[in-house]
Amino acid sequence: QGQYYLTPESAPAMMIVFRFDRQAEVERLFDPESTENKGVFGVGAIQEPEAGVVEVQGRETRCLRFKAWVPDSDDEPNTAGMSIRVDLTGEGEKGVMVQIVRTDGRPDPVPDDMVTQLLEPFDVWRGK
Repeated sequence: QGQYYLTPESAPAMMIVFRFDRQAEVERLFDPESTENKGVFGVGAIQEPEAGVVEVQGRETRCLRFKAWVPDSDDEPNTAGMSIRVDLTGEGEKGVMVQIVRTDGRPDPVPDDMVTQLLEPFDVWRGK
């Protein structure tokens, strides 16, 4: 089990890669109704979760789009809000998930083309 943080220069986003010992640990992270879901770095509750599907390197996989952090007031900028979790679990029992967090403060969801662009350098279905 582990977490890895990447801040690519190619997009206004941060990627957090999570590896889990068992696939069962991943399940709650894609459940929009789970009260155990947390936002960026496991802080705060997620808001407005929406389950969906996204295509990654020729394969459709589940995703969860949500607000990961909301400012305490309207005066405070939302610099890490909209997020998407993408299930990248391949064969076997271990789970892999990536969470992409917008860092540009835009209120719209993380677009599919940003997911494609950020994951393009990796052979995600072979675990590399």
